[in-house]
Amino acid sequence: LSKDFLSGSASRADIEQFGTSWFEEHGIDFRVGQTVTSLDRDRLGVVCGDNSRVDADVIVLATGGRPLMPAWALANSERVHALRTLGDADQLRPHLVSGARIGVVGTGLLGAEVAISAQSMGAVVTTIDPVAYPMAEILGEKLTGWLLSQLSNLGVSHVTAAVQSVHESTAGIVVRFADGAEQEFDHLVVAVGLQPETELAAQADLEVGQAILVNSQYLSSDARILAIGDCS
Repeated sequence: LSKDFLSGSASRADIEQFGTSWFEEHGIDFRVGQTVTSLDRDRLGVVCGDNSRVDADVIVLATGGRPLMPAWALANSERVHALRTLGDADQLRPHLVSGARIGVVGTGLLGAEVAISAQSMGAVVTTIDPVAYPMAEILGEKLTGWLLSQLSNLGVSHVTAAVQSVHESTAGIVVRFADGAEQEFDHLVVAVGLQPETELAAQADLEVGQAILVNSQYLSSDARILAIGDCS
């Protein structure tokens, strides 16, 4: 999403991993657009939004996460964006045009990819992060420094500062930094991490902390229910 699709070089069909025919060929009941509203641990199964039910011997929760939006992020503003779904990318992509002032808060891998895509489409891009080496804990300072230098070589500006607040102006969205400085953008992308999606697990009284708690075999507090990926 943050690279080929966002930059317009790939279509939905290009990035689709599996078509519906793949599930049919493998005997998988694939229910498109169906929402699971609750887990039934008494008679193991899931209940869907249309009140239908799927019984199971084992349930795997792979609910992922949702973009973490700090209190300052003005999440309801049309000028503030997160990137997690195709819908998010569809909303952001029309604004990545030549001359558009794009701010990207968070210089992890997602933020860096969004910055590169936006810059490749002619936008004037500034990345923002409160630490000098945002990915150092994972990649080390040397490699992180090299990646940041590549962004700079592409023409992406960088501000090392914490965001204190965000407000709309007549011409865009204004970011105020902790030192009192301000910078105005046409659109702001917030890429500061994910919040694990734990609602179904919590409603079912599974053990939940910041994420769904599992053991080394991905078993939750109910051994019939596993949790994998970003939700655990």
